[in-house]
Amino acid sequence: MSNDVRGAPILSEHMPVQVCERGAGCVVFETEYGDMHLNAIGTVHGGMLASLLDMVVTGAAASAVNDGVNTFGVTISFTINFVRALGPGRARCEGVVTGGGARTKFVDARIYDAAGELVTTATATVRVVERTR
Repeated sequence: MSNDVRGAPILSEHMPVQVCERGAGCVVFETEYGDMHLNAIGTVHGGMLASLLDMVVTGAAASAVNDGVNTFGVTISFTINFVRALGPGRARCEGVVTGGGARTKFVDARIYDAAGELVTTATATVRVVERTR
């Protein structure tokens, strides 16, 4: 599957995300964190993890409406729980819609390290809108 995540240009350039799976209300993304993503103690900066989680929750929500065709998720609320530190390397992020209405979706997301260990969890409320461009 191609890298068809339409993130901000800085994210696409500095944290490319690959779409591994996409279904109605669920997505799986992967990325590779390197030295440029690390904080002063050598672990992935929390903001980088938050960015990946935000892409996943909006992607999962958008995929739940009209099979994701011409839809875009806009985060309304977002809660992150940092479970353990993540070092450089591959990370997998999974998002799934757990409820909501026609356009407002509740989404759970998790980031795992390359060994499959849980790193971060998130819950979000996402509004799904039609893409205008």
